[in-house]
Amino acid sequence: MAEPRSIPDARLDRLPIFPLPDVHLFPGTLLPLHIFEPRYVEMLQFALDEGDRALAMAAVDGPPIEDGVAPPVHPVMGAGVIVAARPTGDGRWNIILRGTGRVRLLDELTVDRPFRMVRAARLADDPVPADHALYQRLRQLVANLAMQAPDAEKALTLLLSQADSPASLTDLLGAHATSDPQIRQQLMGCLDVSTRLAMCCDLVGRLLLEVADGPTGGRYPN
Repeated sequence: MAEPRSIPDARLDRLPIFPLPDVHLFPGTLLPLHIFEPRYVEMLQFALDEGDRALAMAAVDGPPIEDGVAPPVHPVMGAGVIVAARPTGDGRWNIILRGTGRVRLLDELTVDRPFRMVRAARLADDPVPADHALYQRLRQLVANLAMQAPDAEKALTLLLSQADSPASLTDLLGAHATSDPQIRQQLMGCLDVSTRLAMCCDLVGRLLLEVADGPTGGRYPN
C-alpha cells in the first residue's frame, strides 16, 4: 500500500492520540518510536488496519495517570502518518511517524478501546514571505552555528537544505535544535510564523553563545 500523504478529513472525527510527556511531532519531520504498551500496540494496529495510518502525538499537560484518570494533553498537537512499522517479534513495534500538520483537539471521545481518540480540526499557519527579515536572519544564524560547531555542521547544513519555507525551518529547529519541552510546546502551539521565527532566532542565538563558551547542555541536530 502506498504511503498516505495526508490525513483524510473523516479521520479527524475519530483520531487516535498517543499521549507522551515532552514528545512533539512537528510538520515535515520524522519521529521514531518504540511501541510496547499493549494499549498502544492496539492503537498502532488500529491505525494500520484503517489504511490511513493516522494518529496524533499529544504532549501530556499534567501529572501521570492516577486512579485510572487519563492526564490532560495540550490542545494543539502534531498529527501524522505512520511511514514505517516493523514488529520486533516479541509483541513490540518500531515505527516512524511523519508529521503532516498541526491539529487542535475539539473533543475527547468516549470509546470502547484502551487508547484515546479525539475529534480534531486542522490548523493553518499564518505565513510570512521567504524574504521576511527574520527568516533571512535565522538562516544566517543557523549557518553561523554550523561553522562554529563542527560536530553539528553536516546536520545543520542538511537542515537548511531541507527548509523550503520560513515555517518549515522553524518546525525543523523545533524538532531537532532543542530538548526544552516548554520551548518545543511553544513552537508547536504557535501558528504565527513570524513569532516562531523570533523564538528560533533567540534559540539559535543562545546556542551560538553556548558554543562560544563551551557546550553546556544544548542539543544540536543529529
